[in-house]
Amino acid sequence: MAAAAEKGWVHKIGTYVLHALVASVIVFLTSMLFGVILGELLGAELGDRIFARPIYPGEIVCGFLAGLVLNRRSQSKSAAWVWIPTATLLSTYFLPSERTDGFASTAAYLFGPHCGDCFEQVVMVSPFYASVAYSIGAWVALRWPANSSKPDVAA
Repeated sequence: MAAAAEKGWVHKIGTYVLHALVASVIVFLTSMLFGVILGELLGAELGDRIFARPIYPGEIVCGFLAGLVLNRRSQSKSAAWVWIPTATLLSTYFLPSERTDGFASTAAYLFGPHCGDCFEQVVMVSPFYASVAYSIGAWVALRWPANSSKPDVAA
């Protein structure tokens, strides 16, 4: 009986970790690849507008679609919480910020269009946006299972 319970917890943790990796790393890397391809096909400026700072709409759309498609099949409730690791990572940088102008300066630096080299935005903010979008897509998928033709609005 204990082995079955352990397998259940191991499976749940493994599922969460897998969804979190897909949401933050795989979606991010896939979005970067799409950005490069789109930049080559339609021009670097358009590719940057869709897959680059400060809003990262390409990552958000990819994250939402990945969460929707993958969790529509798996129906994992934990997939709706994959934003937590990236939010934690972002807050460890954001909260104890040593920027001279304080909290507002750091917020403008991380989430605004004037970030300098933008390394922090690329490695922290973009995966955060993607994982939040993945979580929303996964949450929508829980209300629209794979064997259903329309969303369950009552849930």
